[in-house]
Amino acid sequence: MRTDAEVASAAIAKRYLRPLTAKEVTLARLFLHFELEKDVNTVKDSQIIDDTPKYLLYSQDWLRLLGWEKIESLKSQREAQWISCDLRTFDLSSIGEFDVIVADPPWDIHMSLPYGTLSDEQMYALQIPQLQKQGLLFLWVTGRAMELGRALLKHWGYLRMDELVWIKINQLHRLIRTGRTGHWLNHTKEHCLVGYKSPSLSQTDAPTPGMYLPLPESMHPGLGNDVIVAPVRDTSRKPDELYTMIEKMCPGGRFIELFGRQHNVRPKWLTLGNQLQGNHLVSDRL
Repeated sequence: MRTDAEVASAAIAKRYLRPLTAKEVTLARLFLHFELEKDVNTVKDSQIIDDTPKYLLYSQDWLRLLGWEKIESLKSQREAQWISCDLRTFDLSSIGEFDVIVADPPWDIHMSLPYGTLSDEQMYALQIPQLQKQGLLFLWVTGRAMELGRALLKHWGYLRMDELVWIKINQLHRLIRTGRTGHWLNHTKEHCLVGYKSPSLSQTDAPTPGMYLPLPESMHPGLGNDVIVAPVRDTSRKPDELYTMIEKMCPGGRFIELFGRQHNVRPKWLTLGNQLQGNHLVSDRL
């Protein structure tokens, strides 16, 4: 059975379509996506450079360390890109497939909101399946949209494998309590459903507690928590911690955010939404 480091190295080689040199394999084992298990000052080189490494470091500079930072296709993947469009009519099949999707839809939650919303029927009609044959979908939901979101995951061909909770705090690091949302109780949290799609799974494979869903080799679970405690910022703006967690889970992956606004634009991601400032594309894959 292959070690985690060997799996990581194989995933890199597969994604960039060329074999790794011995040096690159060693560097990948040292720096790709693994967190340190003990104090770095106590780890000896002989413990790190080993066929079955026990202590591994995580570094966001692995492209530089592998000498790949000058490859144009990789540089374009790391630059922020966005398309201003109406997702109800935009041809999602024209932009290829993605490893991870984040969506923060303008749900019709029967409240007065400072932006337009989509009806349940319009949500069902979105062509989300065009973006993935295999991968993860992070779907933000709130209020009555929680049950609708679960139904939509199934409709789009996903199994709900997990759920994140964002605990909202103010500048004093206290829970948001007043003047927010909620018909009966003030809401101090939002939920993000995590769906998984794979050709090898069917809707009859409903996950049970403790069930393991096999992720692609390029994805690595266990690198984030299911609770994010972060302050509230602009209206409907979600915490940056989610993006960081996703980028660690799937290093080098293709990421897309749907219903994004200008503050959602970030390196490594393609953002789609009708409140973006024009279009900015650098990848020849788009």
